[in-house]
Amino acid sequence: PVPASLAGAMLALADKADTLVGAFGLGMIPTGAADPYALRRASLGIIRILLEHELRVPLSTLLQAAYCAYGDGIAWKLAPEKAQARLMDFFGQRLKAYWAGQGMDTLTLDAALAVGFDDVVDTGRRVRALQAAVGTPDFEPAALTFKRVANIVRKSGAEAAAQVDPGLLEAGAEADLWAALEAWEPQFASACSQGDYGALFPLLAELRPAVDRFFDSVMVLTDHPGQRANRLAMLSRILHQVGQVADFTRFQV
Repeated sequence: PVPASLAGAMLALADKADTLVGAFGLGMIPTGAADPYALRRASLGIIRILLEHELRVPLSTLLQAAYCAYGDGIAWKLAPEKAQARLMDFFGQRLKAYWAGQGMDTLTLDAALAVGFDDVVDTGRRVRALQAAVGTPDFEPAALTFKRVANIVRKSGAEAAAQVDPGLLEAGAEADLWAALEAWEPQFASACSQGDYGALFPLLAELRPAVDRFFDSVMVLTDHPGQRANRLAMLSRILHQVGQVADFTRFQV
């Protein structure tokens, strides 16, 4: 059972993090069904404590604090940075197993966890909102559109920080998408920063028609270097926002 008091919860977090960090640092990492040091149970304990007490402690911060508590002079088999990376992967697997055990769809979990899970409480809210959205009529068309955005941007290597030059936009679907994006982006970013994930999926459905018209009417990878870079920059802006919620390339649509 999870400790009922906050003090008890914090002590349990510290104890379990200490166990996990020490074991991974010494190379005692679970393989297959073998888990002689009950590290899966320790990680599940951390997950449940964070969720049930709604503690917004980043996993990376918790693990780093546990490493620091060991001090110098430990003959680690794995460098702390490598061990922490392995531990974060381990937590990603345990979170997926935990929520799948509660009936969450595995593809939905893959899509949500792929963009981060450091704040377990926030991730839980995002996972639940995504799961609820998956069953709605608007979701599959939106997922298909934003999956296409992600694939084009990633294959092109476009930078999210690239600036869009409105002077290079062609009238029609391209200019319309830019106008829609400028109105939509602040709303989406605000809802995301506030953790209002339920509001994000209607916003995705709202932007989708403008993106679809853009794809139907405009050649993104044109031979004109300036226009190509500009169009990719616009799609990168979209992906930067959408990619905070889920990796839509994980959905089979």
